[in-house]
Amino acid sequence: MKRYIWKTSILCMIILFMGCSKNSVKQSQENNKNEPNEQNEKTTVATPTSSPVETNQSTNQPSESEKDTKLGVIADYYPVVPNTQYRYQGEGNEYAPFQRNIDFIDEVNNCIQIRTNNGGTETVQVIQIQQGELSVLLTKNECYYRDNLINQYLRGKSISSTKAEILLMEPLKVGTKWVLPDGRKRYISDTQAKVDTPLGKYQAIEVTTIENDTENGNATDRNTEKQESTTKEYYVKKIGLVKRITRIGDMLVTSTLSERKEKSPWKQTILFYYPTSDNKIYRKEKIVSFYTNDVTRTILEKEMKKEATGKHLPLIAKTTRINSLYLGTDQIVYVDFTKDIVKEMKSKEQESLILQCITNTLGNYYGVKKVYLTIEHQLYQSDYRSTTKGDTLKVTE
Repeated sequence: MKRYIWKTSILCMIILFMGCSKNSVKQSQENNKNEPNEQNEKTTVATPTSSPVETNQSTNQPSESEKDTKLGVIADYYPVVPNTQYRYQGEGNEYAPFQRNIDFIDEVNNCIQIRTNNGGTETVQVIQIQQGELSVLLTKNECYYRDNLINQYLRGKSISSTKAEILLMEPLKVGTKWVLPDGRKRYISDTQAKVDTPLGKYQAIEVTTIENDTENGNATDRNTEKQESTTKEYYVKKIGLVKRITRIGDMLVTSTLSERKEKSPWKQTILFYYPTSDNKIYRKEKIVSFYTNDVTRTILEKEMKKEATGKHLPLIAKTTRINSLYLGTDQIVYVDFTKDIVKEMKSKEQESLILQCITNTLGNYYGVKKVYLTIEHQLYQSDYRSTTKGDTLKVTE
């Protein structure tokens, strides 16, 4: 009996213990749900979430490559607009103001011929945009006549073998730099330069050119008396060059775009010589207009056919054409007419007078003393005159 009671007591204690253990585990699990997770707290602090403002700022900030793309290409900063006249006002030098026109445009070779008149002289340049470079291929100073130098240049030499002066170079970003054939240094110094002009305010690409940079040891002669000069040029999209600032020692010279006039020809005063009915020479100055890509010989031919006055005869007959006209490297004007030129020659005296007027007109236009005249690319022959190879006509006045 005692043994039964003892066994029963032991069994009840075991059941009671098991019940308490289950309640304890359940309570512990419920308590753990309400306790903070230390590991999760640390993770949240270590990797905070970026705010929306910060994310937007990061997204809107352009990369360097995106900035270059937005700036565009060289053609954007040197637009070629035919029959457009650019006038620049100047300060610091009598030749600082100048006027610029486009003589010819060659779309096949990406070349243009520009003419600059600063009041003292006229300069013609052949400029090309190719392979990310804006380059001056040819410069001709004291050029008061109008020939297509693009064609002459391309016939005379290969573009790729020429040491050109690079005006602007891609990539269009600060730090792009190059050395010119004469040793000057040129580089892009700013792509967001603020420039004021009479036409308005612009954001421009600033190109700096340094000459005689003795500070960096680049001068050819450290004892030279030549002063260092710095030139800054500013190019604006869809307009081109808007300003140039040159500092030489204490002297400051500026040229600023003040007028951009479209549908405007280049006007030139040309002296024409006409024969008179009494075998004399009559001189008349004419203002002749040239539009971009006008053929010079065609314009001059048209003027030669006009009568100066009632008693002054035309230089050539209406049926006569000029086949070719150019200034040779030997400083001789070469002109070729159609055979109609001799049909109007009524006498030896009249022929001599007409030929002299043609010679004086063309010789003075090109600024030389000799003219080589042919007919249909053959030696000049008429009823009153014959020539041999190499015979030239001489300018008399």
